[in-house]
Amino acid sequence: MMKSPPLHALMPLSCKESEIFIPSSLVRAGRMIVKLHPSEYVYDEERQTMFVLHRDDTPGAVHTVRVKFEPALGSMQVPFFSLFFMYFITMLTILLAMVGHQLLQ
Repeated sequence: MMKSPPLHALMPLSCKESEIFIPSSLVRAGRMIVKLHPSEYVYDEERQTMFVLHRDDTPGAVHTVRVKFEPALGSMQVPFFSLFFMYFITMLTILLAMVGHQLLQ
């Protein structure tokens, strides 16, 4: 988050639209809450893009965009079963390699 954006530009903005990538998996997992000032938005799920349409294009105008997801995004939980098999397959491969090496000697 930019606390103090520059309020002047060498050139005026030439577009009234910004694009923000938001994966559709986040939107499908819950509810997307968007707070904009002074703008409006359109979310295109197929392109996984939120288009922010700016209303105020006067020099020095500040636009605020806040996106929040409910339920809140937390750490990813990997099922124990998946972790067990990942380590089991690794250990089994190492064990078979060692047995194969002993048999070939």
